[in-house]
Amino acid sequence: MLERLFDKLNSCNEDDPEEGKVVQLSSAQRDELTFLAVLAPFMETNLRAPVEAKLFTCDASPGGAGATSASVPPAVAKEMWRYRERRGFAAVLEQYEELYLKASGRQAAEGDDFAPNREWLSELVSALPHTVAQQFRFPKQHHINVAEMRARRALLRRFAKQRVSGQTRRLVAYDSRVTIGVAAKGRSPSHALNHEQRRTMPYLVGPDMQEGALWVDSKRNPADHPSRRKPIPPPASALGWVKSFLSGDFSALDARLRVAAAGLGSRARGVVTWEPPA
Repeated sequence: MLERLFDKLNSCNEDDPEEGKVVQLSSAQRDELTFLAVLAPFMETNLRAPVEAKLFTCDASPGGAGATSASVPPAVAKEMWRYRERRGFAAVLEQYEELYLKASGRQAAEGDDFAPNREWLSELVSALPHTVAQQFRFPKQHHINVAEMRARRALLRRFAKQRVSGQTRRLVAYDSRVTIGVAAKGRSPSHALNHEQRRTMPYLVGPDMQEGALWVDSKRNPADHPSRRKPIPPPASALGWVKSFLSGDFSALDARLRVAAAGLGSRARGVVTWEPPA
C-alpha cells in the first residue's frame, strides 16, 4: 500500500551522501500517508473471531486457478491457526530461470527458508478429503506468481461475498512462497505483486476477515488439480500423528515438530537426509 514511501526508503543506503538528509515528500507520498490516516481507525484485530472449521488450498497453473476445501474439527482449526505464517518467505517475483528449473524437475538448490517443520501441513493436507471450492480459466497468461496472487484474490473475494465469512479467520494453504510472503508481510518489492495485493485487501478489510496462510508443497497441494481441470485424487493414508491430531491429541503435532527440529539440526551439521515419523 505504501509503495512510494518504500521506494524512497529502498533507494537509500549508508554510503549515500544524501543519507539522513531531510527531504520534502512528493505528492504521491503525501497521498499514501493521507490514505493511511483514513484507514487507521480500521486497523484492528478481532481477537475473538472464530476460526472457520475448514482448511482451504489455493493454486494456479499457467492456464487457470483452482481451490479446494476440507473440513476439520473446530478445535483442530483453532490449533492450526497458531502455526500460520507470520513472517513468510521472500515476496519478490521468481526469475524465469528458477521457474524453468522447477518445471523441468531440476529444482534449484534449497534456500535458507526451507524447513522440515513446515512438512507437517503437507502430511495433513494429503490425508484429508477435498472438494473443489474454485475453478476458472485465465483470459490470458500471466507470470506464474501474479497468477497465484490472482487465484488468491478470487478465493478471498468468494469468501467476502458470503455473509457467514464476516468476522472470521480462514486457513488457506499455498504452495507459492511468494504468495505467502506477500500475504504475511502485506506488501512486496515487486510492483506487479503489490498491484495484486492492493486489489485483494478490500476483501479482507471489508468483511473484517483474517487470513491464516500456510505452506503446502506443490506435490501434495490438491488445488493444483482443479487449476488444470483434473479431478482431485482420493486422500492418502493418514500418518499416525495425523490421526491423533485430528482426533484432538494436539501433543501429536508437538511431537511431530520436535522431530522436524531435530532434522533441521542435522541439516545444519551437513546431514541432509530427513525422514518423517512413521
